[in-house]
Amino acid sequence: MGAFHERASTEKPLLTLEGEYAAEAEIITSAGASNGAYGRFSVPDGSWQDAAGWELSYSQLAALGGRMFLPLLRFQTPLAADGARFRLELRQAGASAGPALCQTPAAAAQSGAGFLALAPLRLPFGALSPRYAPAALHLSLQAFIPAAGSHTINIDDLSLLPQDDFAWFNFPAGLAAGSRLMDDGFARESFSLTDGQQLRAHERVGTWFGLPAGVRSWFYFFQVDEDGMAPTQASIGLQAWWRSRRQIL
Repeated sequence: MGAFHERASTEKPLLTLEGEYAAEAEIITSAGASNGAYGRFSVPDGSWQDAAGWELSYSQLAALGGRMFLPLLRFQTPLAADGARFRLELRQAGASAGPALCQTPAAAAQSGAGFLALAPLRLPFGALSPRYAPAALHLSLQAFIPAAGSHTINIDDLSLLPQDDFAWFNFPAGLAAGSRLMDDGFARESFSLTDGQQLRAHERVGTWFGLPAGVRSWFYFFQVDEDGMAPTQASIGLQAWWRSRRQIL
């Protein structure tokens, strides 16, 4: 779960890059995909290859505001390749050759994986002057698969989970039906609640959530089921409450 706090804009930022919108994609229609379709990609073996790419306009990058994001790659079908690694690379829009502007460390994916967390990335990266709009960029998802042959990868989307506030919740036994996750940033408490009884049955990693004064806040979620898949049909409800902090002068 990640929070995006914005003081200037009132429009919800779009933080999902659909697989079928990548230029390299073979578009496959599917009711189970996040946008009604996903992208199918062919990746040769033995070296790093550009698997999928998206153009990020200056207006998109301006809305992202130089924040840190955790990229989460959602596979439409379990990854079939063994030993696959993925990374992201940024180039100036229209530049197909030359050194990359930014390249993230490689993330290893297990065969059968339904999603993959890539290395965090700042967008746009680097310290930029507020006097000018950021230059458009090309974001490329690169793959390295050591096994011989050509490999097919089905990608639903690439989600950019914001890191203004961020926490990762791990329930080894899952969250029981009818239970609620209570996460209290004021009291620094996190537990599940079932029929008025609490249980600490999860691991929490990250910062505590808050609602900064004078800003608009959006919260983004990424759910994984007991099989390690991240189905888009899974729903989640959020109720937020807040308390004012006292300032001692």
